[in-house]
Amino acid sequence: MTPYYEKSGITIYHGDCREVLPRLSAESVDVVIADPPYAIDNKFGTQVGRPGYGNRSLQFAWDKAEGVAEGVAEAMRLCKAPFAAFCFVGLPTCELVRRAMLEAGLIVKMAAWAKECPAPALPGNWWPSAFELALYGYQSGAFFADVRPTRRNWWVHDSYRFGQPGKVAHPTQKPLSLIAYIMSAMAKPGSIILDPFMGSGTTLRAAKDAGCRAIGIEIEERYAEIAARRLEQSVIEWGDEKQRTDLQSSVLEAMGNQESPISQAELF
Repeated sequence: MTPYYEKSGITIYHGDCREVLPRLSAESVDVVIADPPYAIDNKFGTQVGRPGYGNRSLQFAWDKAEGVAEGVAEAMRLCKAPFAAFCFVGLPTCELVRRAMLEAGLIVKMAAWAKECPAPALPGNWWPSAFELALYGYQSGAFFADVRPTRRNWWVHDSYRFGQPGKVAHPTQKPLSLIAYIMSAMAKPGSIILDPFMGSGTTLRAAKDAGCRAIGIEIEERYAEIAARRLEQSVIEWGDEKQRTDLQSSVLEAMGNQESPISQAELF
């Protein structure tokens, strides 16, 4: 199986994760971080923004639940125990992912990303979505570095709006700072991260910045190409420097007595 991209411990496969994952080695992954389709399936056209602010696509006919449960389950099959997984979900896919995590032997809990500046309400709409759900799961003994007393299961991060630095041509791009925080709490530097629904490569970019290795799978070649280009960038797209510094301290504290000393430069 020939990778679409492979460099410095980061590998991209272009294809359906249900076909790619069975060809990867078992017990070759430490953590799964994924953002599969939410099965929204809306067909509401395009919201035209003010001049200079871009337009917002409301066409999600491509957003199907097909393959979500299988992809998440197969990804976790590749993990070596004890492991953890984090997966964004929509309401229609929440139970599918929860069941897959439970069957993999994980303790499953909920989390949420609250959007700092959510999209405006549409005429005739009730309360527009200002947050996105996630499920995370872990086996007893899995690595977890965020020992801050203020840690919690919901996080406020801005979304990538039109014209913002780091925005790419993907309709559901997650904030790099959010993924980097989640990864740094769940994975040691050098860990192998798997994202079976890679999209524009945010998980892989965060892995590269954190000194982790990563495998990403994407069915759309145009997004695989975007991800490959992002991986070639040398600039870290951090959005919250204080959060980065706080998490560095947390990771260093958690790992203080494990293996050899690790410098901040190696972590981030």
